[in-house]
Amino acid sequence: MPDTNVTAHLANYRQGDPPLELTVQLVVKAGVLPTFANDDLPDLPPELDGWFFQTSETTWRTPGEVADRLDGSSDPTQRYWLWQLLGQACAVKCRPRDTEREDTVAARAVKSVAAEVVAEDEYTYDQVRRTMQLDLDYLSPPLPE
Repeated sequence: MPDTNVTAHLANYRQGDPPLELTVQLVVKAGVLPTFANDDLPDLPPELDGWFFQTSETTWRTPGEVADRLDGSSDPTQRYWLWQLLGQACAVKCRPRDTEREDTVAARAVKSVAAEVVAEDEYTYDQVRRTMQLDLDYLSPPLPE
């Protein structure tokens, strides 16, 4: 598309060159995420912080480990944070490993991967339209030739 003033008025026009800042979005069913009075979100409980990050902020639990703990939790604060941590654990899986950061197509194409957990009844049409579907298999080794 030509670079003109018209492109500023297009609702679904995407611009940008790699490296991209990506967000993994986990869209959960309505009512799954706990809600809190006045939308006042609780702090991350210290025991979850220590459990998830294990020894440092670079050694995280896997999505499966977080999901197992989420299945066994009934506390609203823990459930809220476990959903957030599940999103982070999924985002970590999409990031290049330290040994691959400079040498792969994925490392050059992706600057960062964050996570967002949102209820389906709060996921807007605008968010759907702005979503880009990526073929993550293409970014995973072995790379296609």
